Parts: sequence; C-alpha cells; structure tokens
Amino acid sequence: MLLRQMKYFKAVVDHKNFYDAAEACNISQSAISQQIKALEDELGVLLLRRHNRTFSLTEAGELFYRKSTIILSDVNVLLSDIRRQVQHKDESLRIGYPVNFADEQIINSVSVFKKRYPDAVLELESGNHERLYELLKTGKVDIAINDQRRAFSDDYLNIELTAFPLSVEISMYHPYATLDVVEIEDLKNFPCILIADKSQEDTEFTYYHDIIGFVGDFIFARNLNEARLMVTSGKGIMPVEGRVTVPNISSTVKRLSLLKNGQIINRKYCAFSKKSPTGYNVLEFIEELKKQFQNQ
Repeated sequence: MLLRQMKYFKAVVDHKNFYDAAEACNISQSAISQQIKALEDELGVLLLRRHNRTFSLTEAGELFYRKSTIILSDVNVLLSDIRRQVQHKDESLRIGYPVNFADEQIINSVSVFKKRYPDAVLELESGNHERLYELLKTGKVDIAINDQRRAFSDDYLNIELTAFPLSVEISMYHPYATLDVVEIEDLKNFPCILIADKSQEDTEFTYYHDIIGFVGDFIFARNLNEARLMVTSGKGIMPVEGRVTVPNISSTVKRLSLLKNGQIINRKYCAFSKKSPTGYNVLEFIEELKKQFQNQ
C-alpha cells in the first residue's frame, strides 16, 4: 500500500492539485485525498499544509517527496528489467546522428519518444557522414540521421526529413561578425574547422574542399564542444547544418548564412534504416523525427 500512496502523493505534488492528480491516477478526488490523509496518519507527520484550495509542503513533506521520487524510479527500473528478462524483449533503439548537427529536432524527438516509452533503452552515437553510413551498414545502429551524399539505395528505407541551409559559425569578435551572410570564397583566409575522427579526416576534407568549396586551411576537432571552443577562441570558422537563428546558441558565437555564387547551399537530411528494421519502434521514431522537422 505504501508504494501506491507514494505514487498518489507524488502525483498531487507534481500536478499541484488533487483534481488533476486523481485524474492522472484514475481514481476519484475524494479517494486520493483519503489516501494522502491515511499516509500522514501512518507516518505520524503532516506532509501537506492545506490552504483552502491550495496546499504547501511541510519540511517532512519535502523530504518524503524527494525520497518517494527516487524510490518510485528505482522500482520502475526494477520492474522494467524483470519484464525484459522474462519476456526476452529487446526494447533498445540505436540512433546515429551527425556530429555537427546543431539544431534541436533530434533532441526533441528523443525526449518525446522517451516520454511515450519510458522503458525504451535509447543508445545514441554521433559521427560524420561516412561513420554513420558504416554504422548502419554493419547493423550497429537502427536509424542513421544523415545528410544525403549518395543516391538512395533500395536496400534501405530512405525518409527525407528536411533540406537545411549550410551555415557557418564564427566568433562574435570575428571581423565578419556584423554580417548576416557570407560568400564561401570570402572565407579563404580563415581555417575551416571540421569535426571528424582521425580516420575520417581525409574523407571530410575531400567533401568540404572539393564539393562544398572551402579553399582555406583545414583543422579538425573531435566533437562539437571542442570545435565551438576553437571558433570562440578565433582559431577558425565552422560549417554547420541548421537554421541561422537558433535560440540556444552560445552568446560567444554567431551563425551566418553561407552562399556559393550568390546561392544558398542546401543540404538534404534523411533518416535511413534497414527495410526490415529490428530496433524498438524504429518507424514510430522516424515519424516523430518527421514531425519535429516539419515544425522547424
């Protein structure tokens, strides 16, 4: 009974009223109120101070809420582990995503999916284009979110998500910081910072030099944070995919639209998976991705 009362008490605190908590717990408002009162009687302490239609937590109530939150979480993890062991059910979903993708759609999709399926085990791995392609090809990820550099293969599901303009991030103290757009040829005097593993440096250099058209020096970072530190410290500029206006971008970095011969450079992004996916709810996650990108 105590676990159920913990759940009711947590629901009341989380919803900040008895009515919504009762709705969430599928019991009547009077029943949940009685359960909280019975819990207080059993503990011998007051957990809530009632004020007409509102309430506040007592010191004991704050402690009980914190401990209940931890205990209920531990119980849920235990139950999930037992169900997976008994049912031999794999609820893991492995997702590969671009290391230099700097918008929030992937994060939002993961958040929505995890809320919908709290028992799902999400494994995420970042990489550049070739790395993500290899992870999907060898079955090490169920979904690869990647820019399209190849013709679509009939061996995979190829779901178009969006076409993003290629932008460039520069320091707020860069000489071009007063601009909103810049031609790629005007960046020739500033090193281009790319994110890649040692083994992928040549591949990324070839793509950004030969296909995109960067002609200055190139330097490499291993992750987005390292690359942004390089940008902030004035070591160079970094091409990124995503919108020019991003709410959570660092105040030390500015993003400019990147042009080539006066035209925006668009990059098509897709979700790729095997035609017969084995990961947990692969197609549903891809649908959530599509929704997030459509709402961009």
